[in-house]
Amino acid sequence: MHSRADPAAGHARSFAPLAVELLGALILFMAFRAHTLLGDGAVYALTIQQSRFFERSIHVAYYAAGWVAVRALRPFGLGLDDALVVLNAGLTTAALGAAGVLFRALGVPFRTASIAVFVLLFSGNILIQGTSVEVYALELVLVLASYVLFLRGRNTVAGLAYGAALLVTPLAAFGAGFFLWEASRHRRWKDFLLLTVIAAAVLGFTL
Repeated sequence: MHSRADPAAGHARSFAPLAVELLGALILFMAFRAHTLLGDGAVYALTIQQSRFFERSIHVAYYAAGWVAVRALRPFGLGLDDALVVLNAGLTTAALGAAGVLFRALGVPFRTASIAVFVLLFSGNILIQGTSVEVYALELVLVLASYVLFLRGRNTVAGLAYGAALLVTPLAAFGAGFFLWEASRHRRWKDFLLLTVIAAAVLGFTL
């Protein structure tokens, strides 16, 4: 009599290497994190400290996330600068996880997806985002999440996520090419239009 393998257990084992990589990434980011904010990071910190989100509204979603993080981490003894650095470390780790999920959504095998995430971890941009204060880690999380949702047919939620990414930085608009590629491959023009309208509505309603 043969026992039937548990699919859930198999998936859990397959995701284990990715989970270990993400934990290692977070530890790496925290170990080499910045202790002084310079340039844009200092401007973001000042904007959040003064709660003047709409005076420099180009990054309003990042300011909101930073404002929440600062207050959530204050009981742990973290000041403004340290809280924002920790936020970026967490967001960059989440972006790596979202990349792994995207690889799987595109049909990439677990092992290959884990290797790809490991290589991505040591790219210059990821290391910079994970150890400093910038807006692009949150943008990347939202764009990747939006694309995965779009691939899965969750067009409304994908549009909301993409709209939020545009509220982090308008540069998220350059990610639209991936959605266009998916729409052209599978003739999903109505889905793409719905996503675009929702994202534009989120951007227009907020600003």
